[in-house]
Amino acid sequence: MLSFIQNLPKAELHLHIEGTFEPELLFKIAHRNNVPLKYPTAAALKEAYSFINFLVIVAPSAVTTLKA
Repeated sequence: MLSFIQNLPKAELHLHIEGTFEPELLFKIAHRNNVPLKYPTAAALKEAYSFINFLVIVAPSAVTTLKA
């Protein structure tokens, strides 16, 4: 039974656009369409989305983070 379940086709039921684009692609598409972005570079965007753990994302007010 486990093998049958593991071999069933899978589908992505939920995702966020931020998690589907690499920053470089986001900048390329924004530039092509003359869309201004909040961050000046792909590196700055990557830094903004650098999280220590999932709780920082879902409950940022409940977590104190220290950057090294």
